[in-house]
Amino acid sequence: MTTKYEYINESSISPNLICTICGSPFEDPYCCSHGHTFCRECITRWILTEKPSCPLCQERLTINSLIKAPHALCGILDDLLVKCKICGEIDLHRGNFDEHIQKRCPKTVISCSAADLQCPWTGQRAHFDRHLRGCHYEPMRATLSQLLSENKTMKDRIQQMTIRLTEQQNEIGLLNEYANQRRNQIQGQQNSITHLNEQIKQERIKLDEQRQQNQQLIKQTEEVNKYKNENQILTRKLAQANDRISSLIEESKNNKVRMVKLKEDHGGLTYIVGARHGQVNTVALLVLGIIALVIALALSVRIMLMCGRDRNNNNAS
Repeated sequence: MTTKYEYINESSISPNLICTICGSPFEDPYCCSHGHTFCRECITRWILTEKPSCPLCQERLTINSLIKAPHALCGILDDLLVKCKICGEIDLHRGNFDEHIQKRCPKTVISCSAADLQCPWTGQRAHFDRHLRGCHYEPMRATLSQLLSENKTMKDRIQQMTIRLTEQQNEIGLLNEYANQRRNQIQGQQNSITHLNEQIKQERIKLDEQRQQNQQLIKQTEEVNKYKNENQILTRKLAQANDRISSLIEESKNNKVRMVKLKEDHGGLTYIVGARHGQVNTVALLVLGIIALVIALALSVRIMLMCGRDRNNNNAS
């Protein structure tokens, strides 16, 4: 740590006032919660570059967790005697050294008091009085004071306007950000509405298709019912034909019995008449059988057509 002073008889300074990191008396001392004390600059550099813990007790440290050293310790450090490296003055209290540099040190380099009037001179404080006697800027202070005051006022106003402009620019930035967010939200909502409209359109198409299918089903149901009614009529006719056939068969059997009896009772003539009568009954049976077969075939064709249409409708669905 570079300073503009050196300690007088540094070996006599108590070890309790020495920083274990830099080996010099504490500068702006800070400590951990256990009281281990270090120069603020030293412990800050240690935390940032070495490791975030106390060099003595290993307590975990952060810059914000450091504690300012007690006021009594700072008072002892301020009373240490130092020597100015610039002018060589000795027996200065360390706590007053900054005042010595700023106000009294004859070899400290300073600027002219008219630097605010653009005087370019810099030199040791010991030479300032001689410069001031020949300075061309300082005598103009009274004349330029009003201009300087107005200039300062203008600078202050410009600074205030700059601050206001910065604030307004920040507000504009926030408003633009908010507008962009709202624009994105509106765009998202429009996309959602478009998507919903497309879904509604698809649902309407499906609904129309379903309505058409329902109409086709209703039509097919009506046709099926019509076929069922026709089939019922054909079934009844077939049953009637079967009953008639059964009746004729029974009648034919009875005729055969009578024919046999007549044959036995009346001989050949009866046989001939019975034979003719039997032939008539046989022809009638044949005709009725053909009619029943036609009805059965018609019924089968109806059933096959109905099954074929149902199969086609199922495949189409």
